[in-house]
Amino acid sequence: MRNIKHSFVPHEDNDFRPYLLRAGGIALFVALIVGTALGSGAYRLTLRGSDYLASVLPAVLIDLANTDRTLNTLGALTVNPTLIAAAQLKANDMAAKGYFAHQSPDGKSPWYWFTQAGYEYRYAGENLAINFDDSAMVNTAWMNSPGHRANLLNNHFTEIGIATAQGFYEGQPTTFVVQLFGSRALAAEAETTGTASTPGATQNGSETAPSALNSVVAGESVVPIVSDAVTDGDGKQIFVAVRNANIAPSEEEGVLPAPPQREVSANPSSFAAVSERTLSSPSSLLYVIYIGIGIVLLVLALATLRVKHPHRIKHGGALLVLALLLIALYLLFRTPMFSSLQIL
Repeated sequence: MRNIKHSFVPHEDNDFRPYLLRAGGIALFVALIVGTALGSGAYRLTLRGSDYLASVLPAVLIDLANTDRTLNTLGALTVNPTLIAAAQLKANDMAAKGYFAHQSPDGKSPWYWFTQAGYEYRYAGENLAINFDDSAMVNTAWMNSPGHRANLLNNHFTEIGIATAQGFYEGQPTTFVVQLFGSRALAAEAETTGTASTPGATQNGSETAPSALNSVVAGESVVPIVSDAVTDGDGKQIFVAVRNANIAPSEEEGVLPAPPQREVSANPSSFAAVSERTLSSPSSLLYVIYIGIGIVLLVLALATLRVKHPHRIKHGGALLVLALLLIALYLLFRTPMFSSLQIL
């Protein structure tokens, strides 16, 4: 206890100079702050170059998606192995052919992979990401994008499947991330109805005519579902997800069935271990360590400034410099440098 007091609190016995604010203590803080930032950058490079470590983990992304849905009073998504297989097919195709798009170079739409895997869907959606080396950052990027957020928080979706694949894009090695959403059609519903009827409103968006996504759904019996807030650079609506037009609407022609009412759990099941969630996110590791350092600096500031002594100004200046260094390095190293992060 005495050592703690000597380290943090200025008093006569330590000449009003806490050990942590002497030259050695300040050097220790600088080394810890800079070393943690450099270590975070080195860890990113290790994740990218390792064949044994994964930087973007599907299980972590599933947990993050369900956490966001719980915070928005929506039911958690269930992991479906068939959706995982569909996501893996799409990820492998992008990695093999070196493209990053909802539609493949040979014209295959996102919904082609659902069919290939054998997933009979009523509703389906797709989110993509590339060049990320941090699971938490992928989910944050999706949640900050209106279209991707609409998919994550679409109450028509009940199931999820995520897969990744290693490949090259524009000459650079990268990780392709595919997140698929769906709700399965009941056997009794899977009767062909021909072309889609005039779409009606949905809980999390409205349907629009197929012409809004001709390049992706041409030749397929699907109806794009868009959110009013989702637009491209020209202010035009773009698709978020689709409804299978071969699934019969409800008895009232043109009106879609309401989304299923599912129980909202305050603690949805976790698919990733705590260690996986932490180790797959260099930015989260950096944040946790820096928060700890920041708390120590705050305690030092409160202990130093509450006592009147001749070193207050000098100590306050040292603490301010350390705090600014902490903030600057966090902003610099929280995202990967020299990488073009992309989502679709």
